[in-house]
Order: sequence, then C-alpha cells, then structure tokens
Amino acid sequence: MGIGEVEVEVDAYVTKAVDIFMPILRGVYDDSLVMTALYGSAAAGGWVQGVSDINILIVVDNADPSRLFELGKSARKILAKYRITPHILSKKELLTSSDIFPVEYLELKNTMLLIQGDDLFKEMEIANKYLRHQVESMLRGSVQTLRQIILGTSGDDRLLKRTMSDWAGSQLSLYRALISLTDATKDSAGTEDAVGTENTGSTDNLIPRLAS
Repeated sequence: MGIGEVEVEVDAYVTKAVDIFMPILRGVYDDSLVMTALYGSAAAGGWVQGVSDINILIVVDNADPSRLFELGKSARKILAKYRITPHILSKKELLTSSDIFPVEYLELKNTMLLIQGDDLFKEMEIANKYLRHQVESMLRGSVQTLRQIILGTSGDDRLLKRTMSDWAGSQLSLYRALISLTDATKDSAGTEDAVGTENTGSTDNLIPRLAS
C-alpha cells in the first residue's frame, strides 16, 4: 500500500485482515462503495497485534442503515477476530465536515493508505482557522490531562513514565496538526487566511499560554 507516491509496508496480519474483510464489504455495499482506506497505527506506524485496532474508513454514496445492519451481521466474527473497526460515512458527510473535524481529516489526508476507490482527501482543503480552533481546544484538554496524570502518579516514577509514554502516543495527530499550523504561519504570513492573523492568532506562544 502507499501514501501518495510513497510505498508503505503494512504488517502481514493487517493485510490478511483487510483481504478477508473487503469481499464482505463489497458484497454488502456493491457499487455504492466510493472509497476504503486504512488509517490509524496500522497505516501510520506503531500498530501492535492483539493490542491495536485495525481502523478502516469506508465512504459510501448512501449510508443506508439497512446495509449497516447487514454488514454487522455478515462481518461480525471477522471484525471481532481481527479487531477491525470500520468507520462508515456517506460521501456527502465527508465532503461537508472538514470544518468540524480538521485535525482528524488532516491526519487522514497525510497518513491513510488507500485500499480501493478514489482518494477524496487529495483535493480537500482544510482551512487554517478551523484547524487552529480545534488544535487549541485539544491542547487545552491535554493540559488538563497532564495535570491529572501528575496528580494520579505522584511518588511513583515508573507509573508516571509509563502513563506519560501511553499519553504521548495518543497525541501524534495533534502534534502533526500543530506542525502544520506552524508551517502555515511561516508560509502564509500577511495573508487573510494565515494562522498568524489577528482573527486566528499566532502559534508561537500557544502552548506556554495554555499551560499558564
């Protein structure tokens, strides 16, 4: 599988799971299936058999509930055995929600592996103003989580180290979004949609300001 022009080696167990699941998916959705993609740790790295889920994005013309029931019935055992987590959206839902899930869509755009269909993220524009708003919201939540981790592990250095390691891994999409915003600030300084304008604010002191 590949991200753009770059070929990415996917774990053989993940490939096997996808190969078993896809005929079932096609049998249920047939020509309504628009795009299927692998995402998360199975695509971006860090996937661990027996621990991590195999996340699959499924985009269809019509997210008919009856077909969802049919897929659940047909694929229930396979989904459980291989820890496959399908995420099903209609094409319209996907194309009209980049302002609501900019961080998640940026992560998909940059790291997902296309299994079949057209890459709908290729031409998708993710506005910096929406990205910055969600990034700041997530950073505020992260600060609170860090405080709870410190409170809950005080006096136990080993537990603190393990908990921090687990927490840091869950923040990768946020880190990548923050880097994207920083790059956008440098490349678009002075333009109306730049992250560093008066309306959107600068990212330079964002983390220190949130932590204070």
